[in-house]
Amino acid sequence: MEKIKILIIEREPIAAQDLADDLDDLGYQVTDTVYSLDMALKVLAQRPPDLLLLASTLAHNADGMEIAQIIRQQYDIPYIYLIAPTDQTVFAQIRTTETLAGYLLKPIRPRDLQNNIEISLYNYAQKFSIIENSLSSELDKNDFWLKDYFYLKVNGQMHKIKSEDILWAESYDHHTCIQTTKEKFVLSKTLKTIEEKLAGKGFVRVHRSYLINPNKITTIENGYVFFQKFKVPISNEFRAELNKFSANA
Repeated sequence: MEKIKILIIEREPIAAQDLADDLDDLGYQVTDTVYSLDMALKVLAQRPPDLLLLASTLAHNADGMEIAQIIRQQYDIPYIYLIAPTDQTVFAQIRTTETLAGYLLKPIRPRDLQNNIEISLYNYAQKFSIIENSLSSELDKNDFWLKDYFYLKVNGQMHKIKSEDILWAESYDHHTCIQTTKEKFVLSKTLKTIEEKLAGKGFVRVHRSYLINPNKITTIENGYVFFQKFKVPISNEFRAELNKFSANA
């Protein structure tokens, strides 16, 4: 699992450092801290994050809404406004025009920061699901899926998992165990639902209880597919699906 990457755009150094410390404690990765429009655009072009924390007022008389407009036009990244109590005019503007953006009023408490990050990522995933006509009704506050990755809440912290890093998914009662290249975790979803989420990404059903990523297979022998030291059984019922992949590989 990867830490969710966050860019802080804040003109006040002390406030920016406090935010960075809180984000680190909450399990997020701060990629950069910048204070101006020019610096923000440079970082966005080089190292786009998963989410932005965006001060409503920046250095050199720029404002956060200016960056937000560029983000909407050129990038597809969720963002949260950071609003000072004195910025009531800006706050009113944001509440009127930015219906999908999150916002936090300073001073910012860690609990509020965590809740708003989760809500912003969830809303972003929900918007994506509607656009892609996927199973938006399946969205859940503990795991939500996008095109090439999904967000998962583990021990109170949000993480990002790339679909390409999944080795296999295994049915376990009414849950599904997912094994990635680095770790294993459990989702409160059926294997059928996981298969629907991963549709179009090359995953193959090789057993009633297993869905695999054929691009990660090390070898196939004696009725098993191997992923380095791990092995998954192949059932006769699904062998044809695996053979199709092998023929096209």
